[in-house]
Amino acid sequence: MNTSPISRLRDLTAAFLVGVYVLPIVWWALSSVTPNSALLDPKAMLSLNFWPTLENYAVTLFGVVDSVFDARQSLIDSVVVALLSTGLVLICALPMAYALSSFTFRWRSATLYSVLLQRFVPPIVIVLPLVGTYHAVGLIDTRMGVALAHAGLNMPFALLLLKSFFDDIPPEVTEAAKLDGADRWMCFSRIALPLIKGGIAATAILVFVFSWTEFL
Repeated sequence: MNTSPISRLRDLTAAFLVGVYVLPIVWWALSSVTPNSALLDPKAMLSLNFWPTLENYAVTLFGVVDSVFDARQSLIDSVVVALLSTGLVLICALPMAYALSSFTFRWRSATLYSVLLQRFVPPIVIVLPLVGTYHAVGLIDTRMGVALAHAGLNMPFALLLLKSFFDDIPPEVTEAAKLDGADRWMCFSRIALPLIKGGIAATAILVFVFSWTEFL
């Protein structure tokens, strides 16, 4: 079947864009099974003139050889920091998001705008004051210090995302619970949280990934 030039151009453009995004991942996977001798030889890499090896994974993940590329401790630190920061974000953001979604109070809009503006602040801006503060309280080179920094950076994102999930809960549900004698805490913990458990899981995953990939 003949295809029009526009369709061919569209397919070529799509293939090019897919290649741009996939090529670095393919190159990363190829490098992970390439021996060290071939990594330093561009001709061998481009011509695939080498035998694949799993030695790189053995050194990085299991430390079979004493090497600077042994990443076991780094992986443990990253997991601990990501879990701590995710827990801190959820503990703080969930009640704040519920309050912003369910209650009407003065400066509510200003609070939302201030949270949104924090998303535009580059992390490098807070590095110097953060280092000074950490020196004063003894959090330099600690997992908790890094987790607190990640939690602070991810808090605005989690707060706005969780608020959107709370906004989707029909007000009639909460009103019915109040008529049955539920107080605000019961409405939050027993009514609202179970209704947005999918949103909580999605937020937790995103916060974990952001913490895991945060290098600065």
